[in-house]
Amino acid sequence: MSDSLSIIVPVRNVQSSLAAQVDRLLDLLTDLTADFQVILVDDGSTDATAEVADELSRQFPQVTSVLSGRGRGEQSASAAGLRHATGRFVFVHPPQEQLASEQLARFWKLRDQPGPRPKRAQRADSAAFPAYGSPQDRSLQELYR
Repeated sequence: MSDSLSIIVPVRNVQSSLAAQVDRLLDLLTDLTADFQVILVDDGSTDATAEVADELSRQFPQVTSVLSGRGRGEQSASAAGLRHATGRFVFVHPPQEQLASEQLARFWKLRDQPGPRPKRAQRADSAAFPAYGSPQDRSLQELYR
């Protein structure tokens, strides 16, 4: 299985900064792996964030735009993103935060580290998907400080 990576980015009311954030993310990801996807999950924006996300998904084949609903929160947006994730490794970007390239690079390096392996989780439709970043995994907790 290839080292593919899915980045889930919950977004809300970030129309003015989303394109620049995605550009930075695409630049970083091409340095990490050739097989990646960026999933932009709009969590009920009241501005033109959804339209910007849709345009980015038309411009870049690695970007997927998903509508989560009406401000249901980070967990709902992350779950919506997971339903579209195809990567072997999944990183959920903390909403409303600038992406630290060092943070993502450290996450990516962890895939080769010995130690506890991420657990598999089950969706309601019984399709398995990888779940990463559980509170019990101390090495991944470090990424979120």
